[in-house]
Amino acid sequence: SQKNLTNLRYNLIHAKFEYAEKQSPEKAETLARELLKKSPKNAQYWFELAGILRTLGKYQEALQAAQNAVNLAPEQSYRPRLANILAKVGQLDTAEQTYKEMLHDHPERPKYWFWYAEFLSEYYPDRIADAQEALSKAQPSDDKSWSVPADELRQLHEKLSLKTSSIVDCNELNLITENTD
Repeated sequence: SQKNLTNLRYNLIHAKFEYAEKQSPEKAETLARELLKKSPKNAQYWFELAGILRTLGKYQEALQAAQNAVNLAPEQSYRPRLANILAKVGQLDTAEQTYKEMLHDHPERPKYWFWYAEFLSEYYPDRIADAQEALSKAQPSDDKSWSVPADELRQLHEKLSLKTSSIVDCNELNLITENTD
């Protein structure tokens, strides 16, 4: 079917960029820019460039590339990368709004819940309960393309549990010091 061919093409292009990025992110950036010169309205090329630039720490450029990808193909699953890069450039409110839009449109995608939980854990350490709630919705799915590997779920769960116990320990210390004053 046409959808299967489109998915296959996407996966092949993504694999090519992923391989190039592992070999040399700088060369992968050059490749992406060359392809964009020939095909400036190719949303996937913009998406791939955003990922490469993020890897290189060029967050402002990555933000523009991710925004281009989303603008050119709003129906594609490019918003998670945009949200992640928005957070990296310090636009936390816009990043959270983008995550919430993704989750509203696709609540059935465990990866989206997982990425939102990671975002909350990293940028809002005082919202561990929200992160844990999001993580609880990131459970394995029959749709393998949107499932989160069990080891990644476990690692984030452990990280959130450690943060929770640290908060409890600090609160207990505060109570002890308040009672000794």
